[in-house]
Amino acid sequence: MDLFAVIINLITVAIVIALLYWLTKRLAGFAKRKTQPVDPDHPYAIHQDAIHERWAAIKAEIAQHGTPLSVPMWWADESSERQIERLKKEGVYIETTLTKGQCSDLIGLFVKPQKDDLKVLKFFGAQPSGPTQFEIREQIRHIFTDPDNRDKWDEAQ
Repeated sequence: MDLFAVIINLITVAIVIALLYWLTKRLAGFAKRKTQPVDPDHPYAIHQDAIHERWAAIKAEIAQHGTPLSVPMWWADESSERQIERLKKEGVYIETTLTKGQCSDLIGLFVKPQKDDLKVLKFFGAQPSGPTQFEIREQIRHIFTDPDNRDKWDEAQ
């Protein structure tokens, strides 16, 4: 290999390292936002304890089984910039990195339940516990903590 090829290879490696460093810093900043005071009537303030209890229970499932059992597999995936922007729009600023599921839970405080979620409740003969997607999904998570219920639902689909 001649000297010119060695120099080109070194430059290429340096560029790749610089790009990886830049991307790592850029991606790490997507899900980090500065906390702002929350109005006590804000949905996040009202449901904050329930949200953190939910997250702790799901993280415990993942720690024990290596995967979430009572929520979709994507729950533990990295959050998207679109989710973070939606949370900012709703006035939710968190000082931590969130998963896709955590962002979905927070967004769920501001939206009605999805029809598929209501179908799960109907299948198990349960009435909705509240008007938000978050409340319904937490109700479904409790249903699916019983592996027999998960199996019944999967068989019916």
